[in-house]
Amino acid sequence: MLSMLDEVRGLESRKREHVVGTEEFAHLAWEVAELARVIVRWSELQLRQANEALTHDGTEGVPLVDVPARRLDHVLADWRQAEMRLSQALPGSADAESAAAEVARLREEYSVLQDRKIVEQRRR
Repeated sequence: MLSMLDEVRGLESRKREHVVGTEEFAHLAWEVAELARVIVRWSELQLRQANEALTHDGTEGVPLVDVPARRLDHVLADWRQAEMRLSQALPGSADAESAAAEVARLREEYSVLQDRKIVEQRRR
């Protein structure tokens, strides 16, 4: 998160040196907006994780710096499993609601991780 924020700062500083309306300004403005969108989505995912962790009273946690980002293929496998559970659940049941919530959460996590991967690839 901090490196992405640093990158936004750098892009924004570079953008300020260009004339509004030029191709370079437009390109940098798009880069800033795209990276800012990823930052917002990443922070929303972390907020959701924090709120979910609060509901597990007495659970020992670890600091965020010690939690590695999940691999895309693991998230995708969990997402597929949740989709299967949803397809087999009785509509309107507690299991269906739980599976639907899990599907939505995993879809968002996958999307955020994919966006982050794209940003990291652009840096190279």
